[in-house]
Amino acid sequence: MPADDGFAAACDFWGPTDPDVSGNRWHMLIVELKSKWAAYQGLPTKHSEGALKGLLHFWGQLKRLTKSEKPIKSLHSDSGKEFMGAIDKHCLALGISRTTTGGYNAKKNIIVENRNKTAGERLRKCLATATGGSSYWAELTGPCMAHAIRLINIMDWANGNNPHLAITGEKYGADKTLQPFGCMVLTYIYSEGEEDLEGNTGLQARHISGKDR
Repeated sequence: MPADDGFAAACDFWGPTDPDVSGNRWHMLIVELKSKWAAYQGLPTKHSEGALKGLLHFWGQLKRLTKSEKPIKSLHSDSGKEFMGAIDKHCLALGISRTTTGGYNAKKNIIVENRNKTAGERLRKCLATATGGSSYWAELTGPCMAHAIRLINIMDWANGNNPHLAITGEKYGADKTLQPFGCMVLTYIYSEGEEDLEGNTGLQARHISGKDR
């Protein structure tokens, strides 16, 4: 659980891609560094007003999850222009500490870079399962990425914890079925001490394509 003095965040953009179903070509990922809880924001263009929109959406989610009004106290990013302008003005007005990587340096924003990589792998698997290939890669990038980030937040990690538990102090009460982007996702919460054939415990998810339903 983040300390009472507020949240620490780090963010990054990737793209451009061909427009997805919402017309977004740029993809913003923000991670709360203490809990590792992440949020996704799709944007049509790469600019500071869009980055601020993503940051405010992220903060709103954190406040709902923690049932608090804790502020974001620090924000880390690269030195791209999309993280200047509106973002810098907002941070200055609210007293948010700003740090940057001093240019593009993935190793200085490693938590976000790793989450982007993991979510990208999940995204490709989601697309392959939902469509049988990558035919709809561009159109479904945003919805699949948002869903991949959500699954990473709520599924048990190797240490038995997950970002949702870390940020809320509670285990995730999963819906039994979710049906994003044309495929069904079944979730199953294993009882304490129970594990599947691969040794996974806790909340697991399985993607089923339309032909398997």
